Amino acid sequence: MKLLSVLGFALLMISCNNQNRQETVTTTDPAGNVETKPVNSNASAMDNGEIPDAAKKFIEQHFGTTAISKTEKKGVADADGTLYEVKLADGTELDFDADGNWMEISVEDQKNVPLSAIPTAIQDYLKTNHGNVAVHMIDKEPTGYELELANDVDLYFDLNGKFVREEK
Repeated sequence: MKLLSVLGFALLMISCNNQNRQETVTTTDPAGNVETKPVNSNASAMDNGEIPDAAKKFIEQHFGTTAISKTEKKGVADADGTLYEVKLADGTELDFDADGNWMEISVEDQKNVPLSAIPTAIQDYLKTNHGNVAVHMIDKEPTGYELELANDVDLYFDLNGKFVREEK
């Protein structure tokens, strides 16, 4: 019985080698917040100049002079087409596809997604039905748009910006 226990323990120790350890990366944002997370072997940090021109223009147009603090290119695009992830100095996170089209925009709780970045038909719906409630996230999916408002209401629209449903 002792021999069986020793052999089991030895087998366990052999199987626990460096290949099973997960690498982590620790980053500090401009506000001094430290974050440690697993390294995604399919993604790589990159120079801000490497994101598509369309993504750069979108950021300049809708977020003005807010600096880019981090960019990452995934090895393979997500199911929704996201290939580039960009984080701005104010905490805003943007996802872009290979052509630089935005796929998702999310902001910190005290911020708003700029209305100018939201399709016009959806802007009109928001102004009419939700007044001054801030948009904290907009996600472009193959079937339409999902918005998360500051009051925890989720809104869904088709690809033409036509209202589909609301979830509270």
